[in-house]
Amino acid sequence: PEPFGRVIVEAMVCQKPVIATSAGGAIELVTHNHTGWLTEPKNVIQLSQMIQHCHTNPDMAQNIAANAYQEAAQRFHIYNIQQQIE
Repeated sequence: PEPFGRVIVEAMVCQKPVIATSAGGAIELVTHNHTGWLTEPKNVIQLSQMIQHCHTNPDMAQNIAANAYQEAAQRFHIYNIQQQIE
């Protein structure tokens, strides 16, 4: 599993719905049903169901993506990162 999940954060900032496996950094970045969706690792059926769910519920997917954007924009804002480093 990827330890951080940069691609996940980039998708969140681009306001794209995120579906990730519940492993590695994704667990810390994605809150299931709030900022994205988490599936079991290697469960292709569950992954395909989540993709279909996003496709058939575009308004909900957009709301989740908006939540993710707000969280990522705040959590990874340059000022907040600078404060953490200091």
